[in-house]
Amino acid sequence: MTLRRRLSAIALGGAALALLVAASNASVPENALEAAPAEPPRPAAPPSRRFESWPRWTGWSEQCPFHIAPQHALPASPRWAPCSAAGVAAPACRSLVVDGPHGEAHALAVAPLARVTSTGRVLLSFTELAAAYKRWIVADADGPVHAAIAQPRHPGPRCTLVESGLRDDRAAWLVRGDGSSAVSSSRADALVTFAFDDRAPRVIFQNHDAVVSNWVAGERFLVRSAAPARRAEAYAPSGEFLATLHDPRADPEHLPLAGNPPLVEGDAVFFEVGDSRTRALHAFDGRTTRPLLRWPLTDARAAGNLGSDGRVLVWTEGRAPLGDGRYQRTEVMTSPIATDPGALRPRRVAVDPNALIGAAPFTVGCQRAAHWTPEGLLLVHLETGQSTTLPAPTNARWGRPLAVTCDELFVTYFVGARAGILRLKV
Repeated sequence: MTLRRRLSAIALGGAALALLVAASNASVPENALEAAPAEPPRPAAPPSRRFESWPRWTGWSEQCPFHIAPQHALPASPRWAPCSAAGVAAPACRSLVVDGPHGEAHALAVAPLARVTSTGRVLLSFTELAAAYKRWIVADADGPVHAAIAQPRHPGPRCTLVESGLRDDRAAWLVRGDGSSAVSSSRADALVTFAFDDRAPRVIFQNHDAVVSNWVAGERFLVRSAAPARRAEAYAPSGEFLATLHDPRADPEHLPLAGNPPLVEGDAVFFEVGDSRTRALHAFDGRTTRPLLRWPLTDARAAGNLGSDGRVLVWTEGRAPLGDGRYQRTEVMTSPIATDPGALRPRRVAVDPNALIGAAPFTVGCQRAAHWTPEGLLLVHLETGQSTTLPAPTNARWGRPLAVTCDELFVTYFVGARAGILRLKV
């Protein structure tokens, strides 16, 4: 990978991006998905080989196929075990177990996604990393698996999937590489979506130039973050370009797209811009992009770490910069969701112990918000302002909150280099 593409990928941050769209105008070539076998795979087949009988999908690239699980071959529902079994000492805690073919626990990739659906279910999207294969799974936390996609790891794959969105009935992945070269040096990427009742994914957008793409999608808009320009663009669900949301060359102070992935909530898009001088929040209402929270550089104020559940916005507001995105005074703020700065009703909720703005977005649900701080996971009740900091277990490190319900907090964690997902009663 060239230095330019390495820096581009870093500039886009943790882009595994969050939501996606129905892609009714996209199509899959007739020969892209081979027919499913007439009979289910024999139970005796080792799990590491079983997916090889799944239909091959070549809708993105003939040189780099994926295997799509038919309905009769979907994996078993997620299994949760006491966290102590995963080497994590935490009370009222359960950890996701990904069973290997011989009873060993397989690892997870570091950037899973979760979503609280409109009916209150928690939907998960994660990657199983086995010695012989990768497997991408979408499942209810307490229910069935809805989709599974697999890829052999030997010979080394020349493309891969990255979790990029969840809706109630579909998921999305960013594809890196098209099989023509190593993933690290490939100039090709794509956005694919997969409705749970479809037979195969659909390619929504594909790119073969030096621009590094990451995506966030919603019902009305796809939002592309493009590096190295650090530009944001809006697309229709069909993949048609609609508007440039932000371009540093047109910004009065040349602030680039920054911080966390954009948020697509209903008919609106929210995103952060900024650099070492300041951070600001902008909003797009489907017609116009405008600053939502932005001050002159001389005001020494900033806003970032934006999160939303579609009803409220939650962010960190900082004063008195210390440098490197850190501020002397940081507070958790909230408002009913709005795209017009005149309609925003900011309210201070609590002190934020995280002095860094732009690297720890809030996850919001059930009138509560959570994000990472150096002291632990901060959980704030937005109505009362009561806040709790959950210290990491002595033998593990917290990752990022994935979902907040009225009873539980889903969060990633690390024991050494091994990633996992756990759920805490809160």
